Amino acid sequence: MKDFKAIFNTYSGKVKNSIGVKKEYGDKFIHGGYEDDSQWYYERMFFSKISSLNFLNKYLSQKKFFSVLEIGCSIGLLPKFMKNVFDNVEYTGLDLSEKSLALAKQNFVDGNFIEGDFLQLSLEQDFELILSLDVIDHVYDPDAFLVKIIQKTKKFGFIRAYRGYFDEIDNHVTEYRTNEGIYLNNLSIKKIQTILEKNNITKYQLLKSKSREKIFYDSDLGRKWKRSDSIERKKIMEFTGFNRELLENLPMDFQLSDEFIKKSKNKISSSFLGLPKSYDDISKNDHLTIIFEK
Repeated sequence: MKDFKAIFNTYSGKVKNSIGVKKEYGDKFIHGGYEDDSQWYYERMFFSKISSLNFLNKYLSQKKFFSVLEIGCSIGLLPKFMKNVFDNVEYTGLDLSEKSLALAKQNFVDGNFIEGDFLQLSLEQDFELILSLDVIDHVYDPDAFLVKIIQKTKKFGFIRAYRGYFDEIDNHVTEYRTNEGIYLNNLSIKKIQTILEKNNITKYQLLKSKSREKIFYDSDLGRKWKRSDSIERKKIMEFTGFNRELLENLPMDFQLSDEFIKKSKNKISSSFLGLPKSYDDISKNDHLTIIFEK
């Protein structure tokens, strides 16, 4: 028997997307966040999955490609912080948000940027690599999303789903939250595997991993130091017991050291770093990474 309520929510959601009826949380995908400092807001989300970023950097550093499409590029943080990977390739970022893309063009001036819905766009160009981080979790048709990535990449596909690793379900579980105007997808590992193999992809990995192996890293403190003014920096030195030279030389990207976090005079907390309290247990959440090659 068909689930008519689910069907109604799916199609009413598509209508809402097409006519622009959005709730606050859904709005952030279009308008680029709801806080005044969008740059810091998105950097905070970006680095919340630091172990995943470290893995991605290592993976891409071992591959040869000359063109890349990032679906859901947001404000262009990936090419900004992985210059070793993206500086010598033709980078194209795609996003729904005009506001986010305006910041992306500042963060990576050499990139090409497209505004729109990947599933609806007719892209004439194929790419040697297609990347998508935490977008498939919210698309209205995750199967079509994956198939189109397979069709439009010449060599590599790298897709991260942050909501979890669901190997116990046979089909995707999709919820449309009317009050937020967004889709939430729990992706079936079995269904993903079937789609890959049906589309002649034999070299693939479906990886289960953590967003963070540890709650805080030296780079979290490094980013806190970088964005602080002189008054706040004095407080950081007093709190941690570290001198200015040490703090100036802390990593600020996706390095996984926590040597100085452990050595701080006072215990480092999410509130001290200016991070959401959710960071305190973020390492408990598994996510899925889909990697394939043609």
